[in-house]
Amino acid sequence: MVSRTHVRLERDGSSLIVSDLKSKNGTVVFVPGEPGVALRAGEHITVSLTGGVLVVLGSTASAWIATGQPTDTGGKAES
Repeated sequence: MVSRTHVRLERDGSSLIVSDLKSKNGTVVFVPGEPGVALRAGEHITVSLTGGVLVVLGSTASAWIATGQPTDTGGKAES
């Protein structure tokens, strides 16, 4: 279970503001093609939603935030 006070996600047009709410286990934000950014307790980052964003909450949960509609691949990986 992830605490509802771990992280706040706010959409601002085509950007996403990810704010760590002083979590104990940390938050890491990954944008495709860039290294991950570890947020310290209370820090925030603004990222573009153009290619999607992966937000990792501590070591047990993550959320992929994407724009547009998901592509149905019929259960097969896209190449």
